[in-house]
Amino acid sequence: MILTGIVVLIFVGVHLKSFKYGPHYSTEVDGVVMRDLHRLVVQKFSRVEYVAGYVVAMVFLGFHLRHGFWSAFQSLGVHHPRFTPVIYGTGVVLAILLAAGFIVLPVWIFFCGGGS
Repeated sequence: MILTGIVVLIFVGVHLKSFKYGPHYSTEVDGVVMRDLHRLVVQKFSRVEYVAGYVVAMVFLGFHLRHGFWSAFQSLGVHHPRFTPVIYGTGVVLAILLAAGFIVLPVWIFFCGGGS
């Protein structure tokens, strides 16, 4: 948990720096000027090093979530031979679905161009 937590913490910092406080491109939609997040996301995920780092961070996030989900139930006292395998399995499935879901976007943009 310490290693995965450190990686996730570093990822959150990089993610915020890149997307929240990163470059501000403007676009106009129906006469309203707003931030062009599509351009920013496509620009970031067109770089192989950014996509690779994002994918690695999501794998670490998946491991972190898997352990955290199971550990939370154990800390609450739900530690029984009947329930523990179900909780652990649910944590694994949830972690895989979340990590894979977040991995799809950067990989898709990198290989397909993001529709721009």
